[in-house]
Amino acid sequence: MLDFMRRQRSKLKWVLVLVIVVLGGGMVISFIPGVGDGNRLSASRSSDVARVGNETVSATEFETSYRNYLRSMQQRQELSPEILKAFGFDRQVLNALVEQKIKLAEAKRLGFDVTEEELANRIMTNPSFQAGGSFIGRDRYQALLQANDLTMERFESVVRDELLVGKVQSFVTAGVTVSDKEVEDEYRNRNEKAQITYFVIDPAKLETKIAALTDQELRTYYDKNSAKYNVPEKRKSRYAFVDMVKFKTEMKADATADTKAAKAQAKADKKKAKAEAKAAKKAAAAEKKAEKSAADAKATDKKANAEATKDKAVAKANATEKKAEVKADAKKEEAKK
Repeated sequence: MLDFMRRQRSKLKWVLVLVIVVLGGGMVISFIPGVGDGNRLSASRSSDVARVGNETVSATEFETSYRNYLRSMQQRQELSPEILKAFGFDRQVLNALVEQKIKLAEAKRLGFDVTEEELANRIMTNPSFQAGGSFIGRDRYQALLQANDLTMERFESVVRDELLVGKVQSFVTAGVTVSDKEVEDEYRNRNEKAQITYFVIDPAKLETKIAALTDQELRTYYDKNSAKYNVPEKRKSRYAFVDMVKFKTEMKADATADTKAAKAQAKADKKKAKAEAKAAKKAAAAEKKAEKSAADAKATDKKANAEATKDKAVAKANATEKKAEVKADAKKEEAKK
């Protein structure tokens, strides 16, 4: 149904695609062996049937496109001359060719081009030129074109034009997207209709025609029709919808964040403990060095005291010896006298 609605909405788009069907799909059909040439149109091959700016649609181009399109259509359903005239297929094909020329002119204006690699890839991947999934080769390719009354230059020009038109269409429609809901809404807006019958009541006039009812009459009516006024039992509830996928994702993210935070804290604690251990070790070394310095100072003092005592003893001994010498010299002098 949506495909049908798209066709209703996209008539202009169908005209765009028709060019490829005529010049692309139709050309492929002409390659199938056994397909006849069909009836030729009476138009002169040397004349032009339309002009678009500096571009022209030649009678030969129109004849080929029209014949291929009819051949494609008649493979699915036989078309009588009356049907062809009623639907105006010749005008549709001509309009498609004109629109193609417009797109080609726009492609040139925008600076689009088709490289030799793109052209070769399109031809070599055409199922009509493949055998066993591979390209049939240049000689068979050229022979097949000649068998269908086509030259390589003409056919490759048509393929190049198709690629250019495709580039313009992609450029124009690249940012355009239509959802199924939008298509359905548009289809309903255009096609759904309703017929409404209504009447107008004037409350003031209506009240004058209705007699006032007493409370007893109202009570009696209510008792007889109480079932109409029964209200089913109701419940009010509150609920919370939990998206388990989102919940699990957030929980996992939280757990990951907690794990990262714990790892970061453990790393910081380890770094702090390492720094404290290093400081304690450094303080112990400094304290040990201070103790050693104190011991060295004490030993130095002790050594200095010992040397001082020794020097004092030596000085005392020297003094005693000197005193003894003086006494000896004195006695010696007295003896001489």
